[in-house]
Amino acid sequence: MNRILTGLSLAAALIAVSVGSASAQMYGGGGHHGTWGQSLPSGSYQQSCRRARMNGTVLTATCTNNQSNWVRSSLDVTRCQPWTDIGNVNGRLRCVHNR
Repeated sequence: MNRILTGLSLAAALIAVSVGSASAQMYGGGGHHGTWGQSLPSGSYQQSCRRARMNGTVLTATCTNNQSNWVRSSLDVTRCQPWTDIGNVNGRLRCVHNR
């Protein structure tokens, strides 16, 4: 019985590590830090946006638009595929497909 419990505990630990690793990849792993120290996803938006922060899976930032005005925008980063860039499209945070 102890071997079964030990095996289940090991399996649960491996799953937890795998999920944590996938989350780090999804959010660009160890990127810049937001307002509360939460890691920000990588992306070209960082070149033209400021005050970026994460609240759960939602990235919020103030970005410049085509008229050089600052626009507040939000994006649920889970909507972006792993190979996409998070970019600033006319002041709006968007998943930008670079393929």
